Amino acid sequence: MLLLPLNPTTVNLTAVAPVGLSPASATVRVFSIVSGSEVNSLAATALVNVYDTVWRFLWSPGSLGVGNYIAYYRFLDGGSNLLAAATDDLVVSYELTLLRQVATNRVKLSTSSIQQTWYADDQVTTIITKNCLDNNGNPSATNVFEEHP
Repeated sequence: MLLLPLNPTTVNLTAVAPVGLSPASATVRVFSIVSGSEVNSLAATALVNVYDTVWRFLWSPGSLGVGNYIAYYRFLDGGSNLLAAATDDLVVSYELTLLRQVATNRVKLSTSSIQQTWYADDQVTTIITKNCLDNNGNPSATNVFEEHP
């Protein structure tokens, strides 16, 4: 299972051919199941052989909504006959996006409002704002001891 943030910019889709097989080519497609039907997010796309039995495709999906997706890999012989197939679960999570933004994006401590603000990827949109307090529970921007939503 591969956990992905919401709207990932790139996804490294990697497949390893089963032991004993030397496929001539490999493909991957990504889809979800909606009301019992497959909905493609990535049509069948050729993978690049990067080492021996390891195949890879660096995908720029644009946007994937929160949810579960399936990566379906096919390994083919020189005559385009199926040698083996494999699947992998891709899970797109809003929580991973929020965690990444809090860890890497802009944070501002305002001495006028005595608040700390975390920003989204655009560095403008507020995602979290917390009040700053000193060790006695009083508002403080200089001796911050704890934060409260």
